[in-house]
Amino acid sequence: MTDDSQGTASDGDGSVTDRSGPDREQVTLTVRSGLLETWERQAEMAKLDLDEFVERMVEAGRMSVNVQPDTDSSPAMTEEHVTDEIRSQLRREEYRSWDDLVEAITGELERHVEDALAEMQADGEVRYSGLHGGYQLVEEDER
Repeated sequence: MTDDSQGTASDGDGSVTDRSGPDREQVTLTVRSGLLETWERQAEMAKLDLDEFVERMVEAGRMSVNVQPDTDSSPAMTEEHVTDEIRSQLRREEYRSWDDLVEAITGELERHVEDALAEMQADGEVRYSGLHGGYQLVEEDER
């Protein structure tokens, strides 16, 4: 993220990008253990500094799902989001099949589920059982 004293960010290749200016605001994030390292690796692979990577990730997520302030805190896709995505897809290509539109909308959600399950498995929170054909939550005392 940014260096508080200078308003700069490392680009991962040793160079420094100026992140100060009238159109920039500083935020502080507190994330679960290990997530920062994951983001740093992914930002490096994308050849982005961490600030830009997190900003793009947040914007992509914001466009992809609408997080409702409800008790289960699960992201919910709204009809407005679906309508916006259909418009976006049809602007890219004049004709899109039903299957193409459904894939464009649900594909991103499927990738989020896959990423979340992979992370939960890596953390030992869930495991896959081929015998039972599904995922199982691992209790705290079994980890």
